[in-house]
Amino acid sequence: MNNQNNFKVTPISSNSLQKERELFLKCWSQSSKNHTCDQQNKDYLSKLFDKEELDYKKNKPDTLFLHVSKNSKVVGYISFDIKDSNSVFVRQLAISPNLTNTDLIQRLLFSAFNYIPITQKIFLAVCKNNESAKKLVSSLGFTLTTNAKGDYNPEKYEGYELIRNV
Repeated sequence: MNNQNNFKVTPISSNSLQKERELFLKCWSQSSKNHTCDQQNKDYLSKLFDKEELDYKKNKPDTLFLHVSKNSKVVGYISFDIKDSNSVFVRQLAISPNLTNTDLIQRLLFSAFNYIPITQKIFLAVCKNNESAKKLVSSLGFTLTTNAKGDYNPEKYEGYELIRNV
């Protein structure tokens, strides 16, 4: 079992997202074998991450980019869009395929509450036919919603929300 104390969630401070890109492409290329969504197309994934890097380099105040490291190696990545005064949308999430640990995923998702303290709601989108991801986010307290505030295709993805218990 992984010791969660060895993992450190921090804002990304480097000039590049190269390590995060490699992790993202590896993670989504492998996970898409279990479902069919846009992630099966490597060109699509690469272009999607190009947008991540562009927004990261712009240093937009309505975005947050975090990674998880263990022994100085990037093993997880998450980015958020800050949608309004109290909600965020998970833009991208990737965990090293050999570390698909629910506690680590929860730590990454819930990091919005630590880094954006006014956050009351976290929205995310899950591929409609990715049953394991839907089961996972549901187990973390997310519920299906038609009001997910984010950029996703509702024909292929379902929106989920988590409302913070105060």
